[in-house]
Formats: sequence, C-alpha cells, structure tokens
Amino acid sequence: MSRKYEELYQAIKSSSNIMIVPHKYPDGDALGSSLAIYIALKRMGKNVWLISHTPIPSKYAFLSENYTFLPLELVPSDLDLIIGVDCADKERLNLSDDYLKRAKKVVNIDHHVTNDQFGSINIIQPVAATGEIVVDIFDDFGFEIDKDIATCLYTAIATDTGNFMYSNTTQNSFEKTARLFNTGFEFVDIARRLFLEKSLAQTRLIGLAISKMEMFQDEKIALITVMKDDMTQVGAKEGDCETLVNIAVDVETVQVAIFIREITKSFFKVSFRSKGDVDVAKASQVYGGGGHKNAAGCAVNGDFETVKQNVISLVKDMFFKSE
Repeated sequence: MSRKYEELYQAIKSSSNIMIVPHKYPDGDALGSSLAIYIALKRMGKNVWLISHTPIPSKYAFLSENYTFLPLELVPSDLDLIIGVDCADKERLNLSDDYLKRAKKVVNIDHHVTNDQFGSINIIQPVAATGEIVVDIFDDFGFEIDKDIATCLYTAIATDTGNFMYSNTTQNSFEKTARLFNTGFEFVDIARRLFLEKSLAQTRLIGLAISKMEMFQDEKIALITVMKDDMTQVGAKEGDCETLVNIAVDVETVQVAIFIREITKSFFKVSFRSKGDVDVAKASQVYGGGGHKNAAGCAVNGDFETVKQNVISLVKDMFFKSE
C-alpha cells in the first residue's frame, strides 16, 4: 500500500463521523466518485453524510435514487473526517475555514493538475477522472466493487472522458473500466442514460443555444451563451446546460469553445473546451478557475457584455495573437 493510501486508510479506520463533499454544481465524476466512497464507508459501519451544495442534475438521478444527498445544515458538527471529492481547489469544496476546522482531518481526492492541495491528506493524480483514483484506492484497501459501486465509478470515468473520446482518455481509463465490467453492472442502460437520453427541456435548450451561437477568429472560436430567461423560456434546469459547450467545440473549425451562463445579472459561470495543444486551463486560471488542458472552467463577475468581451479577448490574445 502506498504511503498516502496508507495515511488515508488509517484516517478512515480511526474515524466514526465522516462527511463526503463533491464539488458544487456536481458532474458525473464528482457524484459517481463520492457515492462510491459513501457506499463503501457505510459498509464499514461508519456514520457517513453525503452532501451536495447544489441540486443533483436529473441526468444523474438514477445514481442517487436510493441515497440521499443532504444540505450542509443537516450534517452534525462533530466530524472526524471531511473528504472532498473532485474539488480542484478549496473554493469548489465550498466550505469555510471555520467549518473545515470542525474535522480532525480533511482529505482531498482529485485529478486536476491545478489542485491547490487544500487537504491535510492530498491524493492528487493527473488521470482522466477522479473515479480512476477511487478504483485504485478500493483495490488497495481490499474494498469490494460490486454492481452498485461499479455503476457509480463507470459514471465517473465515462463522463469525464466524454464516453472515452476526450484526449484525456488513457490506457488506465480503459483498464479501470474493464475492472468494473467484471461486476456485470447494467452497462448498456447506464450508457444510454448518460449519453443519449435528453429531456424535452434540454433538447429545446440545445436548439436555442445553437441558434444563438457566435463565431470569432475565422470560426476558430465558438461562443454559446445561456441567460436565466433562456432557461425559464424552455423550462430547463441546472443540469441541462452540462453538454452545451461540447456542442460548440464539436464544430469542425473550432479550436476553442466558450460557454457563458448567467447565474445572476452580475455573476457568470464560464466553461472552456479546446482541441489539440490549446491549454484552456491557462485561460481559466486568469479568473481564478482551473481544470484540464482541454476542459476548464471559472466564475466571472461583471455585466454580461463586459464579461463576454473580456473572455473573448482573453482567448484571442492567449491563443491566436500571432494570427
């Protein structure tokens, strides 16, 4: 057992009350990895609370239908261990310093190269998905991976690799997934739910977003924007926005795709996607965000037009200045 895994094992073994925290606005990797850890710790007889700061996207409802993601205020204050999952930095963990001090230790399990090492135990590996790290941890600890856990971890790995089509996909991704297939989980049904099914509202939102898509830099930059009024118009929810930036980057001429979503009139979430050697994590870091070379995100304050122009100018200057 590696030193850091041993440290994690001992921390879990000596803890009774444990809280697991995926990042806010959770995706498939955050949810799947967190839930897999939750199931394993409950089987160890631990008192475990699984929280989510924001609603679970309907796309992943099948994961949580037999489990409860609690709001933070319902978790007891006497915690031995807090485990942050897939949180690139402390800001995405979304817990105050005072709250973190409630726990004897804070564990940070993540795969982002931009991770700020906020934990007292940091398990950071630059693999395609946090789910891959969790498979390793389970194997190291001798935890059983059954159908329920395999469903969670397949969701984690498959979504963060874009159904094994993103450039972050490696031999390790396939090997870990093959390890899960040995359990006989319902692969076809889960894959259909993750990558094919869409609600009517999401389908309408995709159509609206595409109709508003703007192109820049000889069609090498694509911009998709979604305002709160757009969401209301089609009856869309938070999770319905998840794949929009991928639609933009799939345009054959596009090298960088930008997705700007209005949270409030002066606060916006920005997602970047890129192809090849264009490292959009660098653009995200300008605004205090993070992520991966070809997929990153951040939050930006300001009025919409200013945010839009600043982000586009940043991408142009950072990646296309020589043109």
